Amino acid sequence: MKANRITIYILLILSLLACKNKTAQEADGNETSNLITISQEQFKAEGMAIGAASMHCFEDEIACTGFVKASPLGCAKISTPISGIIKSINFSLGDYVKKGQVICELNSNGLIDIQQRFIETKANLKVIKADYDRTTSLFKDKIIAEKEFLKIESEYKTTLGKLKSLTIKLNMLDLDLSKIESGDLYVSLPLKAPINGYLTKQNLTLGQYIEQNQQLIEQINTNQLQLEIAVFEKDVNKLQLGQTVHFNNIGDTETVYEAKLTSIGKGIDMETKSIHCLASIDRKAKSKLIHGSFIQAKIKTNEKNAMALPSDAIIKSGSEYFVLRVNKKDKTSYFFSKEKVTIGSKSKGYTEILENNNLDKVLVKGVYNISTD
Repeated sequence: MKANRITIYILLILSLLACKNKTAQEADGNETSNLITISQEQFKAEGMAIGAASMHCFEDEIACTGFVKASPLGCAKISTPISGIIKSINFSLGDYVKKGQVICELNSNGLIDIQQRFIETKANLKVIKADYDRTTSLFKDKIIAEKEFLKIESEYKTTLGKLKSLTIKLNMLDLDLSKIESGDLYVSLPLKAPINGYLTKQNLTLGQYIEQNQQLIEQINTNQLQLEIAVFEKDVNKLQLGQTVHFNNIGDTETVYEAKLTSIGKGIDMETKSIHCLASIDRKAKSKLIHGSFIQAKIKTNEKNAMALPSDAIIKSGSEYFVLRVNKKDKTSYFFSKEKVTIGSKSKGYTEILENNNLDKVLVKGVYNISTD
């Protein structure tokens, strides 16, 4: 009888243990069923990665377009103040020319005429001035009439004015007056480079007849290149001098250059409804850019540091956003829980995470290979 009781107690205890173990297994199964399971083989095969939220610099950007141009001091358009025929050409398109070097020479009858008139006027002035000085003395002594004095005075001042006018014209031609006064006349007019720079336009042919004030040459100093960008009126209040501008040539998105905002326009272009701004280009980039080329740019504004995850780690479902956080891991699998997050700014492949500090182990790569429904 006693043996039967012991047997019943043992069976009862075993039954209770079996029920407890089954309940634990069911609970564990229910918990696991709420998680997303990824085998380690799949994890490796699909190049998945675990990461954590970290500090990242976020910037607002203003997208705009513009072009590369030389500053007013870095661009020269050369024309001739007199008409004539091209005698010689010393440089070709694309050549680098130093300030003062002769680019070409021009034969001109007008050049000979103006030098001749200068010499004749200067000689006449000496005679007229002597007569004027003598007449002035006689008029003071009341030896001659005022009418005679005024006639000589008028002739003297007129001749003096002609000489000054001719002197200014010869100086504009950049000619040596002392050489002309000695009788050594210029046969041709040298056109000299007004700045250091490359020849970007050249409309010259030997023997070509050139009209007065016809533009012949454009010269650009690449050290003076800058950006002129057009910013829409709605974005102007976000601009500040010194902000960073990243830009690239249209059609070349891989090569990005940097500039700094140096000038913000004060007037609106009524055709484009934009305001023109200037930016100084990084010195190393200037040699790689071309005057007149069109660019697209982004101006960096409102910089801030915030906790962020790679944008690839964020799952969008309707109007909500989620991440997959590592819940546990065993020898064969990873188990992820789907957690809701609130996002903020986006920049350079990162997304700001708001109000969630428990993101130390998150799936940051390969998220979109997983079905999370």
